[in-house]
Amino acid sequence: MTRRLLFSPDALAEVEEAHDWYDSHPGDVGARFVRAYEKLMTRIASHPQHFPVLYSNIHRARVQGFPYFFLFRLGDSTIQILACFHTSQDPKRWRGPRFGSS
Repeated sequence: MTRRLLFSPDALAEVEEAHDWYDSHPGDVGARFVRAYEKLMTRIASHPQHFPVLYSNIHRARVQGFPYFFLFRLGDSTIQILACFHTSQDPKRWRGPRFGSS
């Protein structure tokens, strides 16, 4: 079953920021980021259970070829995309009210 992806405003902003950063570099890095991102979103929507649980009911999925990962939560018929994180960020940052934990 393919579930519908619902993006938090923060996650959308973080994806746009990452894309803009890669798009500002020479070559097709921005386009490659978009392709890797789209491929990952298709995998998450189709097989969310294949990604490891990072904390409680929050899963983590890495963007292949880029230092970013997505955090998401499964619903009955949807998947809530909570964040797009650069791997250099403090991993404790995602634990908080934004993600339903403190």
